[in-house]
Amino acid sequence: MRTFVTVAVLVMLGTSTLAAAQGHVPNPAAKAAFDKGRAIEDSAFEGEIDKPESRRAFEKARDLYRKAISLDPDYYQAHEGYTQCYSLAAMKAVTTDPAQKAAGERAEKDLQAQYKEWAKEYPDKAVYPYILGTLNEEENPELSVQYYQQAVKIDPKYAPAYAMLSVNAEEHGDQELRREYARKAFEYWPNDVNFWHGMVEAWDSFEEEKKFLLQMTEKFPDEGATWLAYVARRSYDEKQRLELYELIRQKYPKQAGSTLPDLFSIYLRSDAAKARDLAKEMIGPDPEDKTWPLLLNYAQTVIDAERLIAEGKAQSAVALLDKVRLPPYVSDPRVLQLTHAKAVDATGNTTRAYEDLMAIVATTPSDEVSKALLAYGAKLGEDQKQVESDVWAKRLADAKPQRPFSLVSFTSGKDVSTKEYMGKVYLVNFWYPKCSPCRGEFPFLKAVLDKYKSRGFEILAINGVPQQDGLVLPLMNSLKLGFIPLKSTEEVLKDFNIRGRYPENFLIGADGRMYYEPRLPVSTPDAQRELELQIEALLAHAQSTAPLP
Repeated sequence: MRTFVTVAVLVMLGTSTLAAAQGHVPNPAAKAAFDKGRAIEDSAFEGEIDKPESRRAFEKARDLYRKAISLDPDYYQAHEGYTQCYSLAAMKAVTTDPAQKAAGERAEKDLQAQYKEWAKEYPDKAVYPYILGTLNEEENPELSVQYYQQAVKIDPKYAPAYAMLSVNAEEHGDQELRREYARKAFEYWPNDVNFWHGMVEAWDSFEEEKKFLLQMTEKFPDEGATWLAYVARRSYDEKQRLELYELIRQKYPKQAGSTLPDLFSIYLRSDAAKARDLAKEMIGPDPEDKTWPLLLNYAQTVIDAERLIAEGKAQSAVALLDKVRLPPYVSDPRVLQLTHAKAVDATGNTTRAYEDLMAIVATTPSDEVSKALLAYGAKLGEDQKQVESDVWAKRLADAKPQRPFSLVSFTSGKDVSTKEYMGKVYLVNFWYPKCSPCRGEFPFLKAVLDKYKSRGFEILAINGVPQQDGLVLPLMNSLKLGFIPLKSTEEVLKDFNIRGRYPENFLIGADGRMYYEPRLPVSTPDAQRELELQIEALLAHAQSTAPLP
């Protein structure tokens, strides 16, 4: 572990013994074509991707990437952009899902044929077997490994192939090999930020990880805010989260706008004025950003509403809070929910405050809102048992029927049926081994399973990509997940409406109904806690309604 820090320090001092292996530096003309292609591709993804003009954008980006390759055949990122846009342009030429799938498969086949020809033409260039490896990642992962190994045989310091071998080792459950390959990629091409990324999660302590991140962000300042925020979001320690977010605020003000809404939420829960001041500060660097003006209004409205409540003008506070509009996906609504309930209660309508919070607890529970709900219930003369009964009635009304299924277990080879789990609470998790967001939520789901398994809770983990069945057990066993791994069928994917989106999660109650679809993915402490509260409610209800022995 500590040798990684040593290498990073040497790189920072410019004294690395690996200085001769700095990675590929594209020539200026190729870089210019690549940058134009990347800008067009990014704009296509930011717009409405299903419109006809998105196909034309992907075609234009594809052609620019191809130009960059012709100017610099070793430019691996141009190859990656080219293969992606080639497939996207082909898929966007048709409209229906089956036609797009077929078009994508044809494009992949054409690309493989093209790269095999190039590999014969340029047998001394590692980039061609490397790209062939990426083209086989989903459908033939074992073949992809062979191509990556071929690439490093051609060039023993070819970092892109080592990076992919690192990912593959992780997927096979070999964490030590994953770290070794990630280290090689990082050491051999230390001037390419992509190979620092693989090292971010290789640390045993927060202090080591932070030290490495700071070295990385000094060398690649454009990446600083993104990666500090990534680590902050996944930390259970709010003090550590604050420390990292404040680093972003101080060192990377121009990049901070997209990464600091979490800091805003932390401040808002304890000091709305600090949250307001942060929002004001964030508006300055990017006047086009729509998120921070909405967050500024959020904080200021909470401050004004609290003042109006204190002045006995609760109805005005309610009217003000009713106008708040939150930006999607990046804001924590809990303070708004609690302040609104407080204002409604202050008008004398405690029943409405109670009902509003009850609907929230039934769907997206949090400790703060649950505590407030009990307080309003007590004010109405309801004890905790009555409050829980009211919430359950709301939750039951919103529950959906779940079609039963029977799938083959990876561990036993026998069928596992949902009938076996009647009377239990369980999570149905759709994932696949090469899905990095799926693997990203595993530590959080594992923590949930470890916490509630003794009470009968289980996780049924369904691999949605049969071509990767061979990776399932090595990964599950290495990470000691404890999930029940199952093989998918077209029928179960259709029943749960899984259309290429992973991971997907569905929480099933003891009565076999679907009660909850957790945030996707469950990869932050807040999302984990929300899932825990929902599980606790379902377990408590199952126990209270269990038949006597």
